Amino acid sequence: MHKQGKRRTVVGVVGVLGLLLCMNSGVSLAQPAGQVDSAGARLAQAGVQLAWQISLPLAHSVSIRSYHLMEENIYALASDGKVHCVRADIGRYRWVCQVVGKTDTLWPPVLYPASWGDELGGAAVGFTRIHDVVFFSTVGGIKVGTRRTQAVNKAAAVMGPNAIYTIELDKCVGKYNIEERYLDWQIRSNDLLQISPLYLADQGQLVFVDEGGRVASADGDDKEEIFDQRVDGRPCGWLAGDAEGIYLVTDQNLFYHLDRRTGEALGKYYLMAAPDGGPVVKDEHIYQAMAPRGVVQINKARQAIGWRIDQARRFLAEWPRQVVLLNTNHQLVFVDPLSGKVERLTDLGEPCDGISNTVNDAVFITTRGGTIRCLRPLGSEPLTAADFATRTTALMETHDNSLDESSEPISTDGEL
Repeated sequence: MHKQGKRRTVVGVVGVLGLLLCMNSGVSLAQPAGQVDSAGARLAQAGVQLAWQISLPLAHSVSIRSYHLMEENIYALASDGKVHCVRADIGRYRWVCQVVGKTDTLWPPVLYPASWGDELGGAAVGFTRIHDVVFFSTVGGIKVGTRRTQAVNKAAAVMGPNAIYTIELDKCVGKYNIEERYLDWQIRSNDLLQISPLYLADQGQLVFVDEGGRVASADGDDKEEIFDQRVDGRPCGWLAGDAEGIYLVTDQNLFYHLDRRTGEALGKYYLMAAPDGGPVVKDEHIYQAMAPRGVVQINKARQAIGWRIDQARRFLAEWPRQVVLLNTNHQLVFVDPLSGKVERLTDLGEPCDGISNTVNDAVFITTRGGTIRCLRPLGSEPLTAADFATRTTALMETHDNSLDESSEPISTDGEL
């Protein structure tokens, strides 16, 4: 009995050391498709290839609050205040960092690309906390800086070149200089601000909305006004944008497509149900989820709603001649992009959610227990990190990649 107990202890220690080695050395914890035989066979029959699968090293009582795809990384925000980083192209586990305490508030991440400057020593990912924004290198997870804000943050910050834009004091948008660490300016609104602003990098344009339906835009450098308009209802979810416009939804079940120069409505559509989250922009199409279920496709060129899938709950990706959605029965839904006809359903075998991917055809299926699966069209060539480079002009706060798509912050206290 005594010898058996010692043997179990040694095996347990070796197992723990092995896990720590994997976490600290960059060794992949992903399982290649060939090691997940039953799931891979089922998916292959539906024309789907399991590219990789990984299970995050979580403690027994810990779950994942939300997942976010940003460039080549997937960031998983856990209920214990840690953030796990996984490479999206090959499923390799990169790093884990303790960002907040278990009972502290953490908002979704935002990217600071290396092309904007070396203020943070290269590409960094920022996480907004109550009183500051903390930055980690995207590759190694090394903490590279913290920038305190002068007031309590009310939403996730967004980034611009050498700039942090925050919602603070309920009614103010503030710009902070990253390198010099000072408050550059503030813009005050008449109503409460609850949604993160949107920074459109191609023109250095900042857009923000308040609870009264005001939609305003200013130059991100000197805060010179670009436009000041109003929409019907209270904006909700998140803001989205590209070279062709600004997109938002309101609690009046309305979707707006606004002109970037004037803020005037180029399109206004009634959704037939309350929006769930905000718009997801993919090239010529915009996808909007509705509560408690339903996804609509809006065609930008035709300025019209293309189709609606009532049982769907999330846009996942566009495949050749197909749109891939996730429905309420944990199935992949393959839809003809032109007619909106459901061509087939594929069962995923467990309760799950997914990450909206607007840069390539990778479909990411996630669970609260920390499992991530990457699915591709059968026979696809492997993806590389370069395939995840952002192709839109807007570096948005990617709430659309989360399990909980409300505009509220992700609080790490309590149960899911």
